[in-house]
Amino acid sequence: MKTRTIVTVTGADRSGLLNLLAKLTRQLDGVWTASKVIHMGGQVAIMLDITLPDSNIKELQERFEAVHRLHCIFNDPPQEEEHNHTLALHVDADDRVGLIRDITNAIQEMDINITSFDSVRLAAADLGRTVFTASLELSAPSHIDARVLVKKIEDLEGNIRAEAA
Repeated sequence: MKTRTIVTVTGADRSGLLNLLAKLTRQLDGVWTASKVIHMGGQVAIMLDITLPDSNIKELQERFEAVHRLHCIFNDPPQEEEHNHTLALHVDADDRVGLIRDITNAIQEMDINITSFDSVRLAAADLGRTVFTASLELSAPSHIDARVLVKKIEDLEGNIRAEAA
């Protein structure tokens, strides 16, 4: 029988790491059904959705954990949420203290789950300030109107522009 596991791998980034993890997975008849890799400051975070025979999951965990300077967490996949739809949200704003907290709080108040959040703060020398930009992927209950979310974000303190699709 096959099973799914969600694996989080973190550690120092290095050449060939993904290839090694793919080989270890394949050696145990596993496949990656989804993956995401993030690099930042010489570190890597890898999320893998792996399907493999039940009898091989413990061995895969041992092999991943044996890779030098890696931290691995194996989890059961979550129950699928029914009646949710995906929203893409883009936010541009003049940066300020607490902006991310306020944006994520507004989203949480609407019972929306953030499934992806990528942000950056950039110095806009010609404007004499720092600007913030973020792209989010959200899992929202089917009754949520994206226009209501956009208004809620844009009503936050400061100069904020939001778009949802």
